[in-house]
Amino acid sequence: MTTPDADRRVAVVTGASAGIGEATARTLAAQGFRIVCVARREGRVKELAAEIGGSAFAADVTDEAAVAALTDSLDRVDVLVNNAGGARGLAAACGGPTPPPRGGGGGQTAPRPPV
Repeated sequence: MTTPDADRRVAVVTGASAGIGEATARTLAAQGFRIVCVARREGRVKELAAEIGGSAFAADVTDEAAVAALTDSLDRVDVLVNNAGGARGLAAACGGPTPPPRGGGGGQTAPRPPV
């Protein structure tokens, strides 16, 4: 469980083991947040948490049971940076073009959800 000081805000950062997630975790920690680093790669997320004085939670956020375990372990969340990959569709992109597939080819336009 997280047990932050009452005056320290808690930020949960998914995809924190590398790239944008790691940079975001480091930036928020430097701004005084207590960081809960979440990622699939347990070794890397534990290393980052140790470096920034946060806590690590190894989880795949596409696994509902893992997300339930994460939320059960948290007493408080002030900021959620949901950076991890694993989106299950692009309908929420509201009509923007999807990126082309990695093998080349053109993108498609996702349908706009009803308003």
